[in-house]
Amino acid sequence: MIKSHIAVVLAAGFSRRYGSDKRLSGTTTPLGVQCIEKVCKHYCNVIVVHRFDDDELFINKLKHLNVDLVSAPEYGIGLGTSIATAAKFILTNEKYKNSATISLFLADMPYLLDTTIESLLSVAKENSIVRPTFAEQQGHPVIFGKAYLKQLSTLCGDEGAKIILRRNKQNLICVSVNDQGCIKDIDTATDWHS
Repeated sequence: MIKSHIAVVLAAGFSRRYGSDKRLSGTTTPLGVQCIEKVCKHYCNVIVVHRFDDDELFINKLKHLNVDLVSAPEYGIGLGTSIATAAKFILTNEKYKNSATISLFLADMPYLLDTTIESLLSVAKENSIVRPTFAEQQGHPVIFGKAYLKQLSTLCGDEGAKIILRRNKQNLICVSVNDQGCIKDIDTATDWHS
């Protein structure tokens, strides 16, 4: 684990297509917790962006992990808003001032392989954007160099960081991986149980 890399796990969605809180779905270790535990194996600094209305049920499931919990705002919630919330937290937190990169993970991608994370981190730099590809599809996580932190802090709505990716294609490094897990998220209970 390298201390200069930060992981942000985006866990503030409402699971509308799933029908219930998918972060808590699962018999032994819930989906969201599995994803966050995997990230913690590779990063010393992990931030989990959760919903503003989260009760103690989800929060308590994370108590055994060394993560910073950041609540997404009540209004205007969306992927971009969650990313901006994390970026603002990083910019104002002394603990993160020497960080080189920010990796954006989704909390509903349990099939992501450890080797994919390692491959991406091995090429990540302060001025680059790195993301995996599988079968010519771009996947997650996406790693942004710290040069993009202020841009990330201005995002809003549900478009995520697509606008930053479009504006900075020249700095995008796509790493081909043999990992369908980088493109497979869990949207429905069928996805999770298949």
